[in-house]
Amino acid sequence: MNKLPEGCELRVSNLEFQPLRTLARAGVKPLPGRLSFYPDRQAALADL
Repeated sequence: MNKLPEGCELRVSNLEFQPLRTLARAGVKPLPGRLSFYPDRQAALADL
């Protein structure tokens, strides 16, 4: 996340359970305004 340009947000959607679980075990958590997780693309775009 340190390399993400200021003012940009990464929105991750449609992750299968296993990759999502791996991210959670690695301590990756949503960061308001920087990193968000959504169940599908529609939800990610609706939250803009």
